[in-house]
Amino acid sequence: MNKKFIILVLFLLISFPLSAQVTQDSLSLGWGATVNYGSFGQRTVLVNDTLWHFGGRFYYGTPFGANRWDQSFVEYRALTDTYWTADATTTLYRFYGNVHAYDGKVYLLGGGGGDPLAVEVFDPATRSVSLLEPMPTHHRNAGSALYEGKIYMIAGSDDGAYSNRVDIYNIASNSWSTGADHPIAAQTDAALHGNMIYTMGGFDGGTRNEIYTYDIANDTWTAMGTMPYPTSANRMVTHNDFIYIIGDYADLNRLMRYSINDASWVEYESNFIGRRHSSAVIAEDKLYIIAGNSNENGFWQYYNLSQTIDLSSLVSISPQGLKIPTVSKLSQNYPNPFNPSTSIRFILHQKSSVEMSIYNLKGELIRQLSDQVFGPGEQELIWDGKDARGVRQASGQYLYTMKTNSGIESRKMIMLR
Repeated sequence: MNKKFIILVLFLLISFPLSAQVTQDSLSLGWGATVNYGSFGQRTVLVNDTLWHFGGRFYYGTPFGANRWDQSFVEYRALTDTYWTADATTTLYRFYGNVHAYDGKVYLLGGGGGDPLAVEVFDPATRSVSLLEPMPTHHRNAGSALYEGKIYMIAGSDDGAYSNRVDIYNIASNSWSTGADHPIAAQTDAALHGNMIYTMGGFDGGTRNEIYTYDIANDTWTAMGTMPYPTSANRMVTHNDFIYIIGDYADLNRLMRYSINDASWVEYESNFIGRRHSSAVIAEDKLYIIAGNSNENGFWQYYNLSQTIDLSSLVSISPQGLKIPTVSKLSQNYPNPFNPSTSIRFILHQKSSVEMSIYNLKGELIRQLSDQVFGPGEQELIWDGKDARGVRQASGQYLYTMKTNSGIESRKMIMLR
């Protein structure tokens, strides 16, 4: 073979690497208790058997008499509870920040707000908040990881400038040191696996798709390939040997899983209520996705929704990468957005009873479109945008939920008037 041809092929492979391969699968999320203060840029952490929810940027829903720019609010939920409780404690106003639990206390740092360099420690036992040694530089929309008593703050921004800096906070000594610079100056997120920190995607004026790992012991970064799609404003969480990617600035419904063992990807089609800048935390093998915001067709939403996934019971992918068939499938309504009516189609693989219901984002039933038995094949229902009394509903987002013999599926839709 011609040597020049071989050199050209090698050059093209190096300059234009193959895209990451992704397998498709489906996933149904459950519903959790809504938080009191719907917002975005919040963070949630598990302390013992209780979830603690901090910070965020508010445009509504703050307590009576409180200035949303002066403080951030704290709420909590025991894993056995079915509700969130707003705590009387407040912290410094903070959004797009980071929180980590260590030795029964919560450390809040990074982000924007009234004092973006401040580091706070919150003690759930005494409900006290104390200030610690401030950060040496800004880390807004930064990745972070906690490892052996040290918090690694990775990249981020300070409004007008992107950063590649890594700052390391030592909890025991209440002091800061620096690590090797992140390969890209960008807003990003991070996830810890063993003694390696992963960053994926990010934003530096454009959306990125690079994957990097940080070797904590050797203070070095390594390029690990690319994501299937450029992604930003997402959350990353680690469970066993997988990293879950939740949300995206452009593709709000993005829900993916990365295998650390073989660098493969699974992209889920699901009833995830698409959001960016949400909060995500794992407790007892369950992933909680909380709050966030979205902007679709100029329609802004600030969520207090909570959805859950039991990661221990996810449907696995066969070695051939085939999608395991489901008994039924609920399609996206069309048109969407719509005015005045929209078509809801679904496929049944066997005869089944079908309850099709419309809900608002508060979980209130608007109308039941169907409660009858359908045969196998493709079916269609029409919603005219009215409730059970014939009253036309307001513009906004709605959920349509299909309950069959095999389970429940939900999707969202937008009505514009």
